[in-house]
Amino acid sequence: MFRKASSEDVKAIVELENELFVDRWNEQQYLYELNENKFSTTLLLYQEDILVGYINFWILFEDADINKIAIRKEYQRHGYGHSLLKEALKIIDKANCLFTHLEVRESNVAAINLYEKEKFKKQGEKKHYYDDGEDAYIMIRSIGDVYER
Repeated sequence: MFRKASSEDVKAIVELENELFVDRWNEQQYLYELNENKFSTTLLLYQEDILVGYINFWILFEDADINKIAIRKEYQRHGYGHSLLKEALKIIDKANCLFTHLEVRESNVAAINLYEKEKFKKQGEKKHYYDDGEDAYIMIRSIGDVYER
């Protein structure tokens, strides 16, 4: 169901990227992430032979950055995004990251709710962050919040 992406997956990733995002990464960017960026991981979620979604994140010593999370439209709001995020967070937690960061569109209420379920908190915003001018919330998940009793 989950597996790490390889160069052979780039075409399928970029096709899904183009369906979902205004601010897209291209084939060269994904090849760089997979083959040259030693901090990068791209996890894929497949159901049978269909690429349902992917997540790209960096583990930079004690910090992690989630750069992309994408779920095919017809699979959205069925728990696939949550499963993919939880799988990535397992890897991040095993790496003993103190903080995990991400940016999310202010209008993306479903994603914000998902991140909050996983202990992310809004910590600020970036004005005109996206190519279409929309602002982004900066959300951070602290290891202290994860293991808070």
